[in-house]
Amino acid sequence: VTQLDAVPTVPVYAPYFRFLETNDEYFRYMPTEVPTTGRWYIYGILLPDDVLKKVYYENALRLIPGLKLPDGFARGETEAKTPVMTAAHNAKDFKPDGDLSKSVWKNAPETWIERNSVNARLQPELRTRVQAVWSDRFLYLAFHCPFGKLTTYEPAQSEERWLLWEKDVVEAFIGADHDDIDSYKEFEVAPNNDWLDLDIGRRTKTVDFAWNSGWEHATRVDDKAKVWTCEMKIPLTSIDDKNPVKAGTRWRINLYRCDDSAEPRAYIAWNPPRCRSFHTPQAFGVLEFKE
Repeated sequence: VTQLDAVPTVPVYAPYFRFLETNDEYFRYMPTEVPTTGRWYIYGILLPDDVLKKVYYENALRLIPGLKLPDGFARGETEAKTPVMTAAHNAKDFKPDGDLSKSVWKNAPETWIERNSVNARLQPELRTRVQAVWSDRFLYLAFHCPFGKLTTYEPAQSEERWLLWEKDVVEAFIGADHDDIDSYKEFEVAPNNDWLDLDIGRRTKTVDFAWNSGWEHATRVDDKAKVWTCEMKIPLTSIDDKNPVKAGTRWRINLYRCDDSAEPRAYIAWNPPRCRSFHTPQAFGVLEFKE
């Protein structure tokens, strides 16, 4: 066995990141594929950023001679590393129908869901384009999703469906409170237009299943092109009912997709949380509203 062969892979370290950086509850301290003794469960301790810097950066400097990290890292300047997606302003509102050939999407800003949520490796076969526009009342998100096969609950239902994330789905986690990052909203849509919206309060350990954002959504499936598309129309006040959105407003966001086309089942993200839980608000990026 070479020294390189003996180096643990990212999945081995993922539970350590999860233990230090989150307050997730009752998860295995080591991936099941790693041979080890003991299979007890642990709880995350949610260390603050200044302590995490000591654990990661300052320990690395002490242990690895000559280590150099990007400018600003040692000063705690994390904003430069935070991904930013933009939403362009659109004067008119429209009803979602899943058709992304509409003129509103022609020049809308693009970003991509394309990296494994645990190890951040690219999964190009599932590279999912996401675009965003906003009006004075709504945020619109468009998802363009290549697929190999589709896995959905059948038949689709008119009411929201619990456990929707166990099938194929696109997800948007959005929050407006930069002081309470554990409070955010979750929006999910499946290829057959099954849906789920949730009000999440991780700090208070609450999930409001009865909450209704008043959003609209629509999907289309092109079996020939092997692409399914989704449009979401989210009321701005469902995210923040106190501060009107204007050009320059910055919200917190992460985007995800679950898909059974890959083997094993794929969990991909816009900004990978590098753990097995999408509910990692420390990994959210920024949604900036533009003119």
